[in-house]
Amino acid sequence: MLAIKNVTTQTVKVQILPDDEQIEIFRHSQKCFVDACNFISSYIFEHDNCLDLKLTHNATYHEIRDAYGLPSQIAQSAIREVIAKYKTIRTEMSKSPFRFKRADTGQWVKIQKDLNWLHKPVYFKLPKLVLVRKRAYSKLQDDVMSISTLDGRLKVKAILDKDYLNKFKSGDWRFGEAELLERNNKWFLHISATKSIAKVDRLDIKQVVGIDRGIRQLMTTYDSNNQTQFFSGQTVKLKRAKYKKLRQQLQSKGTPSAKRLLKRLNQKENSWMNDVNHQLSKALIDYYGANTLFVLEDLTGVRSQTEKVKLKDRYVSISWAYYDLEQKLSYKAAEVGSLVVKVDAHYTSQRCSRCGRIDKTSRNNKKHEFHCTGCGYRTNDDRNAAKNIHELGKQWMSGSRRPRYTKVEPKIEYQ
Repeated sequence: MLAIKNVTTQTVKVQILPDDEQIEIFRHSQKCFVDACNFISSYIFEHDNCLDLKLTHNATYHEIRDAYGLPSQIAQSAIREVIAKYKTIRTEMSKSPFRFKRADTGQWVKIQKDLNWLHKPVYFKLPKLVLVRKRAYSKLQDDVMSISTLDGRLKVKAILDKDYLNKFKSGDWRFGEAELLERNNKWFLHISATKSIAKVDRLDIKQVVGIDRGIRQLMTTYDSNNQTQFFSGQTVKLKRAKYKKLRQQLQSKGTPSAKRLLKRLNQKENSWMNDVNHQLSKALIDYYGANTLFVLEDLTGVRSQTEKVKLKDRYVSISWAYYDLEQKLSYKAAEVGSLVVKVDAHYTSQRCSRCGRIDKTSRNNKKHEFHCTGCGYRTNDDRNAAKNIHELGKQWMSGSRRPRYTKVEPKIEYQ
């Protein structure tokens, strides 16, 4: 399940306007920061993935300061950045165990993954600079930011959208670390802001909404009023195919200008996908409002399932920003007094939402139809999945920990 917290986190995006000299200093600082992160990453990998902050700090702090010229606070931010990345990867790997069938006994075996499964150090590529509030960045005036770099503090003019920032002026919001980033030749500070919110009790929930996510239908919802909504993904799919084709053409050229255009194209596609997820999550919140339990499938490890997807469909299938949609829906729901939980995704597309029978032949992917081989129930396949997710949400509401499956699972041994 998705942990329910009493805080919400958002990113405040502030555009800054550095001059040419400041831009060169920013880029140099970013490069040194990323190089330091890769040095720390190599150290962690070579020392049995040790994620102890104190040990890693003692072993790398003075080296990265001497080798890359990082100020004290930025050097410490680099160490924390790398350790946090490794911990995130460790969590993701633990949720995607390696499963295989033993040749001698025929039994299915699961081996829990950990960081020892990594065959090379985690590589940091995206240019950025992580800054601690007040110590490494601060606001001096209404339109001036003070930013720490390898060449000392720089005063940079900022564009502050008053309407956008008004909601963050409340004393309830607390600002944390910031990332200095460049996007399409524009510079931004992405500042983390957190706010305490009241916990929503299960007794406050008035309705449950099951959400099935996919490619053909970006989202299919099924709610407590037995109503279904489809959010078509056809337009999005065609546009992503256009991006992919253009990307392949640029990659085949390999010229410096093509590489620059490719970089801008990737940033443009990411921004567009981010906007799509904003629109999807906002549409759900606006329609259902407060006291709603939004139920999602736990898609952790979906990126590692490439071998189960046809090569021609692989990019579309595993590259969609599912996690980003979760995060946007979670914080928007928290703001209006609703909840988001994640449930086990196994068999939600194969289980009959009426009789509970699990049979993968009941689903016809080509016709997008679910026809139960047991009771004969017939409906749209995405709607059937959304109904199953809705049912798991109702079980979560009742406190049931174990889904009511009717299929007998293969015997599993753990090593």
